[in-house]
Amino acid sequence: MANTISITWNWGVHETVAFDPATQVLDFGWITKDWYTVTEVNGSVVIDIPANQHSYTLTGVALDELTIANITANDPATIAAWEAILPCHCDDPTHDHGDETEHDHGDHDHGTTGDHVVTITWNWGVHETVAFDPSHQTLDFGWVTGQYFTIAEVNGSVVISLPSNDHSYTLTGVTLDELTIANITANDQSTLDAWVAAL
Repeated sequence: MANTISITWNWGVHETVAFDPATQVLDFGWITKDWYTVTEVNGSVVIDIPANQHSYTLTGVALDELTIANITANDPATIAAWEAILPCHCDDPTHDHGDETEHDHGDHDHGTTGDHVVTITWNWGVHETVAFDPSHQTLDFGWVTGQYFTIAEVNGSVVISLPSNDHSYTLTGVTLDELTIANITANDQSTLDAWVAAL
């Protein structure tokens, strides 16, 4: 079907798609929500499948241009994940523009999450050092689930590792004692459970 873009598994392919939200649909088939991430980069939606370094970029299509009608999948959890991501399905009116996916605005107003959100994403072979302030910042794990990361304290700093893609975040000079569950936001309960156990 010409109006359906199938999201499939390829290795090391980064596809650019001229997607029309008015007429086309993304078909995820049996790809479940745990296997991909969704971000908005420079005004384009990027669907990334980190396990095989594969991505789709919907050129010039922002998250707020998509609706759940643009998504089809065999797994109900995939549909539910998109309902949570898409701005038009957010219950909180302060979140209806998808600002949390933008990393260059610096003007987020997310109530209890404070002024600064550090987004935990999938990268390959990157070891990031973050100057994190537990008093007003939060770590947003999005759909990164508890099975894909580890938490440790190394030399007085909290280290969050994603072993499957050799990626880590080091919160410099921040110990586990200084963090609370209020510093963590996530779309998946297993992520919150992992932090409750660690803190």
